[in-house]
Amino acid sequence: MHQNSNNLLKKNYKDWAIFSIINNAKLSDKPVVGWKMIAGQKVRVEVVFKIIRKFRNEIIVNALYPNEKMDLTKLASGSEKLNFYLPDEMVLFQVEVKQIQESGDIIIGFPKMIAQVERRKEFRLFVENNLNIDVSFTKTNHGQKVATQPFKKNCFDISSGGLTFIISKIEKSFFKLGDKIDELVISIENREIKVKVEILKVNKIEPNARNTLIYGGWLVGTKLIEISKEDKDYIDDFVFKYTEFKDVI
Repeated sequence: MHQNSNNLLKKNYKDWAIFSIINNAKLSDKPVVGWKMIAGQKVRVEVVFKIIRKFRNEIIVNALYPNEKMDLTKLASGSEKLNFYLPDEMVLFQVEVKQIQESGDIIIGFPKMIAQVERRKEFRLFVENNLNIDVSFTKTNHGQKVATQPFKKNCFDISSGGLTFIISKIEKSFFKLGDKIDELVISIENREIKVKVEILKVNKIEPNARNTLIYGGWLVGTKLIEISKEDKDYIDDFVFKYTEFKDVI
């Protein structure tokens, strides 16, 4: 099950801005994700922009990896339009598929509009029941009687820049703004990611349809202050995989 995006996306129709972003992606050989929804699933192929023919308003796209040429051909076959995502710029757009070449490359039209994340630097995914993302760590409290306790919590939402989880009233004495957790382990799919986080908020929340609480609780918001590039890219890819953008494309 995929989620509608809760990230604010800013639409841009300016030709010069669109060309600049796409041309920079081409010049730097930055990987781009080509994708479309098939039977409710987001099917993706990593590609690069090979040639830009601005005077024809078209781009020649080829698969990033040779073994994915057939995947790109299948993705474009029978499609009038394809979606593209530029991870470094956090840009999305949809374009016409003009031609599938014998080489396995495809020719697409030039986008008339792009959409870019406006509010956050990373896409953020609300974790629903069909996804299993846990965080585990050990924390010392702030009470008069010092105690250390292990925690394992379901992640409430996540991005490559931060995450949140819910605690009970009894557990609140362990969490204050500015606290750091030196080793928090994120269990996501079959992977464990070790990060260091700083607590940015501890907000009281009431039961609602999204948090499914019976009683009130406290939402702990954290910022990932130490994470490897490989793990950051993995979380970005995971979040993108399960997020829909119906308001844009």
